[in-house]
Amino acid sequence: MGTRQADDRRGHGAAVGPGAHLALACDFVFVYPRTRFMWTFAKWGLVADAGGAYLLPRLVGLPRAKAMVMLGEGATGAEAVDLGLAYKCVDDRDDLLPAALEVTRRLAAGPTRSLGLSKRLLNATFESSLPVSLELEGHFQALATTSPDIVEGMAAFRDKRDAQFDGT
Repeated sequence: MGTRQADDRRGHGAAVGPGAHLALACDFVFVYPRTRFMWTFAKWGLVADAGGAYLLPRLVGLPRAKAMVMLGEGATGAEAVDLGLAYKCVDDRDDLLPAALEVTRRLAAGPTRSLGLSKRLLNATFESSLPVSLELEGHFQALATTSPDIVEGMAAFRDKRDAQFDGT
């Protein structure tokens, strides 16, 4: 085996069991086309752990989650994006850092207070009824409107320019 093959295998590796579940807990997951998500619990006589039984059905739906955990069905990088396990599939190692930095820059330049509130709303969506979710949205929107970021966002929209948020 040549050095290039070893590097490719390591760089496009697998997310297996709890490692896959760790990735599922992330906000933005980048994968390569040859990345593999795999669930091997059934081969070992184990149950899904490390949050997988909670996260996996919420991302891919219950029937697919059962196939992954109980039948050991996996997903490649592109399939992981299609299934909702990953955010973006990048072609090679050289594309990964720029893609991740672009997302990081966009988030950091955004209205971080309202982004954090939106994240909390999205994360709570499966545990809340619609009335509770709407009430929480109203509460969080009231908090967001107390931030100077809303004034900047509205001014930028009016002036047809990019907003310069300060995250307060």
